[in-house]
Amino acid sequence: MSPDPEGEDRLWPLLECLPLAVAVFDRQGRTQYVNAKFVDLFGYGTQEIATLDAWWQKASPDHDSYIALRDHWQGIMGRAEQSRFEVEPIAGMAACKGGEPRYLEMRANILGERILATVIDLTARRQAEQAMQQAKAEADRALREKSELVARIGRDIYAPLNVILGYAQLLEQEPDLPQAGRTQIREIKAAGDQMLEMVKQVIGAVSSTPAAGVAEPAPRRHILAAEDYEPNRILLKRQLSKLGYGVDFARDGAEALQMWQGGGYGLILTDCNMPVMDGITLAERIREIERGQGGHVPIVALSANTIQQDIDRCLSAGIDAFLGKPVQLHDLKEMLDRFGLGDGQVAAKMPAAGTVAAPSQERRSPMQALRMLLDENDPRELGRMSEIFIGSLQGLLDEIDAGMQAASAEAVGKSLHKLKSSLLAIGDEALAGQAVALESAAKAGDWAAIRRGVPILSRSAAGVIQAIREELQHASAQAQAPDPDPDPARLPAAEADWANLRVLVVDDDVFMRLQIGSILQRLGVREVRQAGNGTEALASLDAHPHDADVIVTDLNMPGMDGVEFIRHLVARKFRGGIAFVSGEDSRVLSSVQELAKAQNLRVLGTLVKPVYSAALYDVLNRYGASETAAAGTAAGPAISVGDLLTGLESNQFVAYFQPKVDARSLEVIGVEVLARWNHPQHGILAPGLFVPLAENGGLIEILTMAIFKNAIDAGSELHRLGHQLKIAVNYSAQSFGSLELPEFIVATSQAAGLDPRYLIIEVTESGLVHDPTVALDVLSRLRLKGVSLSIDDFGTGYSSMEQLRRIPFSELKIDQGFVRGADQDATARSILESSIAMAKKLNLTTVAEGVETQEDLEVVRSLGCDLVQGYLIAKPMALADLIVWLQRKR
Repeated sequence: MSPDPEGEDRLWPLLECLPLAVAVFDRQGRTQYVNAKFVDLFGYGTQEIATLDAWWQKASPDHDSYIALRDHWQGIMGRAEQSRFEVEPIAGMAACKGGEPRYLEMRANILGERILATVIDLTARRQAEQAMQQAKAEADRALREKSELVARIGRDIYAPLNVILGYAQLLEQEPDLPQAGRTQIREIKAAGDQMLEMVKQVIGAVSSTPAAGVAEPAPRRHILAAEDYEPNRILLKRQLSKLGYGVDFARDGAEALQMWQGGGYGLILTDCNMPVMDGITLAERIREIERGQGGHVPIVALSANTIQQDIDRCLSAGIDAFLGKPVQLHDLKEMLDRFGLGDGQVAAKMPAAGTVAAPSQERRSPMQALRMLLDENDPRELGRMSEIFIGSLQGLLDEIDAGMQAASAEAVGKSLHKLKSSLLAIGDEALAGQAVALESAAKAGDWAAIRRGVPILSRSAAGVIQAIREELQHASAQAQAPDPDPDPARLPAAEADWANLRVLVVDDDVFMRLQIGSILQRLGVREVRQAGNGTEALASLDAHPHDADVIVTDLNMPGMDGVEFIRHLVARKFRGGIAFVSGEDSRVLSSVQELAKAQNLRVLGTLVKPVYSAALYDVLNRYGASETAAAGTAAGPAISVGDLLTGLESNQFVAYFQPKVDARSLEVIGVEVLARWNHPQHGILAPGLFVPLAENGGLIEILTMAIFKNAIDAGSELHRLGHQLKIAVNYSAQSFGSLELPEFIVATSQAAGLDPRYLIIEVTESGLVHDPTVALDVLSRLRLKGVSLSIDDFGTGYSSMEQLRRIPFSELKIDQGFVRGADQDATARSILESSIAMAKKLNLTTVAEGVETQEDLEVVRSLGCDLVQGYLIAKPMALADLIVWLQRKR
């Protein structure tokens, strides 16, 4: 491959953007290019190093290193037979700008006639590794010394003390012992017992197993934690204990510094915001001392302020890592393992895989949050921890009130900072956000904001305290009440894997949320979030717009009820499924369900309280079972209009086919064509991920034409194989504004060898409102040319009857919302029955969409529907799969 000047013009600017030093050579080793970062690192460019060999001579720290590098490279090139391959990294010391020695790693790629070399400066990393090894060696030495101390204590104090106490016990049993002597012996015993307990505590502080007799106990890894807030200390101690670590606490940075100087700590966890000396100053002091004495103790910052500016401040102070509050057990374990504190003992004490939840920023009830933080399921222990936080919250509210009375913005701000930490620990992020805002106002001395916001925050926090108490009562009642549906395993196998499904449960009743969440988890749903009302749910959706596939919501809630919640979901264009829970009359549930459907929400069903596993099982089975679910709910890869255009240029869009069958005989009558994107990186993408973008980006007509041509070719192939099926194609509403459309459709069909009489153009009701006059012209001419017309999703548009009167449709497709569950919903059955009866009087073929169960099929059969389509019959499939499916049907 000879150098391409035009290609170089594109390549060199790209290499300038890389965050690495880059040099390009030809296969003979002649220098072609070096970027600015290379010049910054080495201090010279192409003028000084005309060849690769010249670079190595200048960069090698001595002649022997140069010879070794040259011989190594010549050996590589001598074995190189491929035109493209990657050379194994070469690492070592090198002379850089100004003769400074640095530890570098070179990676080289042979690209035809070019050699692309990239250089990474690993000096800082190597120094950190060496410092870490030194720190670990010092920590091991300290542990050995502590172990020796414990052994001496056991030998020189523990055993003799036991002998003295045993002898005192014998003396006490002497019948002739005078009272004064007996009193002295009791005093000796009391002092000895106290001293013995102190010795046990000393041994236990550095031993992972209790000492037996004078046996030398094993050393225990120890951590220093600087934290001034009692509830946080309690949480951290419980977490570290569960992971198998001992911990000593300091209440501020100054105390922590003094304790660290005593030696023996393998890692420091420090809060950033503390009195006397904060965590950042503590880290700076420690690093300053280490620069003079050597060593490097890992320091991990703990803070609820997780913005990048705070993280940067920590790192610049010499802090090694950062953990956001509340600290999750999963994160804590990974951090300790990262710094080499993990070992077999610790791993053995960790819960089994899957029992420690990954960190999350989602809304949880207080007990759920504590359960995750502690990995604790004992209701009594959770109750005790909850009471600690209740006391903490109440005490902080009193402190804030006192600060308000004293007009001390500093005191109010400090109490708000602690309040924020407690609120995060119990999962109330929304209220914690208010505390953050008011803390900032206190720092700025904004008394107007403080006086306006603190009373609101105090009332909300008091409500949180009450909610925790109520939750504890509900949990206690739940533990005592019999489970109405204890065995989901008896239900049929699910049609899909629900492990990755994300469900949001909205209910003002804590007990109901816990019950529904428990059932969902037993059914295999791992991610269940909760909200106490519509406002909380919307806040959660706004913060995590793609983190809810299914919403299970109560209707009758204080503040924002279920109906208003629906309105907000529509405004946010929620694309997931929704199920309604209520103790209201079934007709109210049905009306709300129809309201949601009329606004194009995908309703999965209604649940009557109390909720049972079987009902939730049905709701989850409905999710994802239809083409709508496959098309639009789950969050997918980020797609741009440019990506769409590239896909169209590369013919990446393909047609999938879903069979339509006779409702009685199940004979295949036709297929509906559905768009899919065969993306080179992301695989098959459903239309919900690209059709809205195509509509907004002005590419929908091009996309429709591409799918239409694909469908026509496929229809022709099916007919050639003997499958005389009708081909139904969805057309965009924008396409009906073109008067040339009928000629294009017929000409394209005839050119492919497909009779236009086998074509059906599907039109949605709402798609005809843009320019009804032109649309009527286009559709009428299509009908005259023999193309059938189908009104799609009948019952969900704006003027169904008027459209039927004006446009010569030949087929009516009934929306799946009126088909699914019609065997149990009297209102849906009535609408379904009326639609079929009306279609018969108008001499229209009827198609029931979304037939997913045998019950759905029996209902539409009994009402006289002609054709059915849905997952009960077949899922959408590629042409090759459809051909195999049709052959099997024969």
